[in-house]
Amino acid sequence: MRTTINGGYPKISGKINQEDLNKAKQETIRRAIKEQEEAGLDLIGDGLIVFEDLFSPFADAWQGIRRGGLERFFDNNTYYRHPIIEGKIVFSPSQYGQDLKFAKSVANKPLKAILPGPFTFAKLSEDKFYSSEKELLTDLTAALIQEAKEISDYVEVIQFDEPSLLLFPEKIELVKKEFQKIKQELNKKIVLSLYFSPLKNFLSSLSDFPIDGLVLDAITNDNLETIFQFLRQNSYNKELTLGCIDARNTKLESKEELKKILTKIKTLLPEENIYPAPDSRCGVFISPNCSLEFLPHTTALTKMKNMVEAVNSR
Repeated sequence: MRTTINGGYPKISGKINQEDLNKAKQETIRRAIKEQEEAGLDLIGDGLIVFEDLFSPFADAWQGIRRGGLERFFDNNTYYRHPIIEGKIVFSPSQYGQDLKFAKSVANKPLKAILPGPFTFAKLSEDKFYSSEKELLTDLTAALIQEAKEISDYVEVIQFDEPSLLLFPEKIELVKKEFQKIKQELNKKIVLSLYFSPLKNFLSSLSDFPIDGLVLDAITNDNLETIFQFLRQNSYNKELTLGCIDARNTKLESKEELKKILTKIKTLLPEENIYPAPDSRCGVFISPNCSLEFLPHTTALTKMKNMVEAVNSR
């Protein structure tokens, strides 16, 4: 088993002038990467330092879209500026590619990129232009594919976050078609991240999703049992990331409880998934259940270290 993160890293707060912004951003990316590597993570991220929220870099860069007012991000005590769609969405490169290019230059381990999924992007936006959800999804997917191509050279994995999909299971076939386009266009490992909501009665419909792996919120007992049942009933041969670390709660996980979960997983998956070859696409990762930016910096760092220690213990 290996370890990774699942989104952003706690941000540094404080005021800064525009002249020093880029230097501070690179220093923060360097620090986030260093801390992840020292904690022992196998697959790391740049920390999403440029992201004010999941959509901000793209709402700022793409034509036809702008950032609106603050909205609560699901049931968290955090907010995002909801994108407002005012015209046809036309891709223009965001700053994210430059940040990942810098991250790759200072990282000693492979990188994961995080992008919003087209469905969640659509659901959390205010659409004032498109006549149908399908048309909006088509153009969002096209722009996200272009964004993914901009960053592809710098990362090993591209993760698409789709927390809204769990709230609309009737839309899965519609979203599946968009991910077929994504998978066809990108010569890169693609994983789908689902969090914040129950997986029950939903997970089995993802077994043939056109992706290379799933990233699943495994914090609740119900979700964990749903995952166990899914693995018992399906011959799952793709990559699987289990979010066993609660990134929305400062309480530290018991290492013994984490070990019990890992032992259970080992009984449900073939050995080649647990101990994959370096080029394998069917390995298992343990991660936080969502972005670490919801936690204080010191708590996030401790949780990462505990996670790695539990995975590495025999």
